[in-house]
Amino acid sequence: MSAGQDPFAVATSVSEIVVAVWFPIIVIRRNPQLRPSLAVVPKVLLAGGAAAALAALPLGPNAVQATIQLALFVVLLLVTRAVPRELLDAIRR
Repeated sequence: MSAGQDPFAVATSVSEIVVAVWFPIIVIRRNPQLRPSLAVVPKVLLAGGAAAALAALPLGPNAVQATIQLALFVVLLLVTRAVPRELLDAIRR
């Protein structure tokens, strides 16, 4: 381990990655109907790429920059219909 690395931070990051990989696998094995459609992947990549491209523009302080990027990401997800209907219904309640 290099100097300056916190071993607890590394352990936390590794555990988060393990959960992020295994949780969907376990959930889908228990209920195959929860498998997401791969048709949404290009839409999310488009929205993420457009939001990431804004990082090259100086839009103000970091908090302002991140807020603008998040807003663009969410708007593009909604416009391309990449957000599941169930999530939208749950938000409206």
